[in-house]
Amino acid sequence: MFGSPELIVFLPPILPYLWALWLCFRPPARLRAVLLPLAAQAVAALVSVLQIRAGGAVVLGAKGELPAGMVLRADGLSAVLTIAGTLILSVCVIYSLGYFQLHRQWKTKTLRRERFYWPLLAVLWGGLLFLWITADLLSAYLALEMLGLSAAALMVLPERGEAVNAGLRYLFFMLLGSLTYLMGAGILYAAHGHIGFEALAAAGAADAEGVQTAALALASAGLMIKAAVFPLHGWLAGAHSHAWAPVSAIHSALVVKGSFVVLLRVWMAFWPEMHAAAQFVGWAGAAAIFYGGLMALYKHQVKQIVAYSTLAQLGYLLLIFPLAAQGTQEAAQLAWQGTWLHFTSHALAKAAMFLAVGNLMLAMGRADLEGLAGVDNYLPVSLLILGFASLSIIGLPVSGGFTAKWLLLNSAILSGQWQWVVVLSAGTLLGAAYIFRIFKYALAAGVQTGEHVHLPVAKEAAAFVLALAALLLGLFAKWPLILIGDGAGGVPWP
Repeated sequence: MFGSPELIVFLPPILPYLWALWLCFRPPARLRAVLLPLAAQAVAALVSVLQIRAGGAVVLGAKGELPAGMVLRADGLSAVLTIAGTLILSVCVIYSLGYFQLHRQWKTKTLRRERFYWPLLAVLWGGLLFLWITADLLSAYLALEMLGLSAAALMVLPERGEAVNAGLRYLFFMLLGSLTYLMGAGILYAAHGHIGFEALAAAGAADAEGVQTAALALASAGLMIKAAVFPLHGWLAGAHSHAWAPVSAIHSALVVKGSFVVLLRVWMAFWPEMHAAAQFVGWAGAAAIFYGGLMALYKHQVKQIVAYSTLAQLGYLLLIFPLAAQGTQEAAQLAWQGTWLHFTSHALAKAAMFLAVGNLMLAMGRADLEGLAGVDNYLPVSLLILGFASLSIIGLPVSGGFTAKWLLLNSAILSGQWQWVVVLSAGTLLGAAYIFRIFKYALAAGVQTGEHVHLPVAKEAAAFVLALAALLLGLFAKWPLILIGDGAGGVPWP
C-alpha cells in the first residue's frame, strides 16, 4: 500500500489498531509505557501534514485500488482534523493514566474494567482518524460504526447503573442512526451506481423530486441522530454526564462531530438539490444554540452543564448550510473556514473543560455547583484551565472560538442573512451566562469538610495543554486556515 511516498499520509489511521492489539495484552501503568506509541502517532500525523502541504491532496481508490468503489482522500482539512485529534487523544491518554492511578489508590471497582479501556480507546482513535479521510458512503459507514461501537463500550465501563443506562441509550440511538443512514446510502447507490462523494456529485440529480430526495432525507436523518442535532439529541446529556471524565472529553470533543463531517460531505455531493433544506438545518442549529444554552443555564450538575454546552456549540456548525446556500462565493468560503475553525477550537476547549471539571469533581468529592464552593483554594490551576477553555467556548478575543465566530459573522453579513448575526450574537451572550454561573459558585466562599484528593501533576498538565491550544488557536489561525481552505475537495459551492 505504501509503495508510493505520498501514500504515507494514510499511515496515522493504521497505527492505533496496531497499538490496540498490544494493549490487549499489556495495558499501560506508567507514562513511559505510552510515550513511544504517542510519539509515533504524532510523527505520523506531522509527516502526513507536511506531505499534503507539499504535494496537495492524495486520493486512494479512485481507479479501483480499493474494493467496492471505496475512496480515501487525505487533504488539507483531514490534515487539520488529524493533528487536532492526535493532540486531544494523546492528552486524554496521559490524563487517563493519572485517573486510573487515583482509582488504584482508592481500590475502587474501576480497576476491574481498566484493562478494557485501553484497547477500546485505541480502536476509537483509529476509527476517528479513518473517518477524516473517508470519501465515500461505505467507508464513512464503516468508520462511523467503529467509532460508535467503541464509544458505546467505553461509556458502559463504569459499574454504575446510570452509566450503563446512558451507554445503552447511546448505543440504541447509534444503531438507529446507522440503519437509517445505511438505507439512504443504499438507495443512492442503486440510483447512481456510485458510492464516492465526488462521483455522486459528478453524476448529478437523477430524480430530485422522488427517490433521491427520500434517500438524502434518510441518510441525513441518520447522521443527525448520531451527531445529536436538535431535536434528535436525547442521548447526549446522559452519555456525557455519567461516563468517565476522559471518555466524556473525547466523546464531546471529537466523536459526536464525526457524523457532522459525513453529513456535510453528503450534502456537498448533492449541493444544488439541497438548497431548499439548508435554511431548515440552519434553524435547527439556532434552536440547538438556544435550547442547549438555556438548559446549561438551569442545570445544577457540573457535567450536565458542560454536556448541554456541547449541544449549543454543535448548533454553530450547522450554520454553514444556510450561509453557503444563499451567500456569495466569498461568503461560502468564509463559512467553510469559520465552521472548521470552530470545529477545531471547540474540540480543544471542550476536551479541556471536561478534564478540568473531572479534576474539580475529584478534588471536592461532589458533582453539583454548590460543591464547587471554595475549590479555588484547592485546585487553582484546574480552575484556571477551565477559565482558559471557557474563553474559546464563549468566543472572546484572542481565542480560536472568537476567530471562528468572526468568520461566521462576516459570512452572514456578506450574504445579507442578518438573522444568523442575531443568532451568533445572542448565543455568545447565553454562553457567557452559563459559564459565568460556574465561576460564580467556584469562587464563592465556602467551608468544605472531608479529605480533599491530591491530584497527579499529569492530570492538570494534560488539561492545561488543550486549554492553551484552544486559546492560542485564535492567534495562529492563519496556519490551519491555509490547510482548511484546500479541503473542499473540488466540490462546487454556489
